[in-house]
Amino acid sequence: MPPPAALRLQRGIGERLASQRRLPVDSLFFRYMWGKIKYPSAALRAGLEGQVSVRLTIAADGTVADAQGAGTRLMPLFGEITPQAKAEAEAQLLQEARRVPSGLLFEPAAASTKETLTVNYLIR
Repeated sequence: MPPPAALRLQRGIGERLASQRRLPVDSLFFRYMWGKIKYPSAALRAGLEGQVSVRLTIAADGTVADAQGAGTRLMPLFGEITPQAKAEAEAQLLQEARRVPSGLLFEPAAASTKETLTVNYLIR
C-alpha cells in the first residue's frame, strides 16, 4: 500500500534545490535524508568532505527506478591523503548517496522523469 499523498515528494526537487527555490513541501526530502544518510567510515578516516551528485530515474508511479552517481566535488580536510584512501572514500560516499535516495517516493506522473540531487557531506 503506497503512503498517503502528503508523504510523497513533488517532482522537480533537484532543480528547485539547485536554484535555491525550495518549497515548504521539500522539508520532507530533508527530513528523510537527514534521518537515513550515514557518513561512510572510509570518508571519515580520510577526512574527505564535499558534494556527491546522484541522477535518479523516477518511475511514473513515483518510485525511484534507478540511482546513478553523477559526479563528485570532494576535498580532504586534513591535508593530503593517499590515492587508495581517496578512491575508497569516494566509492563509499557514492554508494551511500545512491542508496538513500532510492527509498524516496515521489508523486505519480504520466511518465518517468529524471532528477539530479546533490548530497553534501560535511565533517563537524
